[in-house]
Amino acid sequence: KSLMLFDEKVSKFAKQFPTNFKPLIALQRNIAMSNFSYANILMERESFLEAKKLIRRGNDLMSKIHIAESL
Repeated sequence: KSLMLFDEKVSKFAKQFPTNFKPLIALQRNIAMSNFSYANILMERESFLEAKKLIRRGNDLMSKIHIAESL
């Protein structure tokens, strides 16, 4: 839950900066990787629905990062 809350706060904070702001991209990449890591832990515990949400959010962030880096 705290990872998701942190992600929400960063998403709100990110609106104040250009999408290609490198420190923001680095932070979003760290959040995405944390989502993937925690999703793996949840899958080991067979919490597949929660893991699915984290993977989906991680993929969304990585897509945004890819777009921002291509600007």
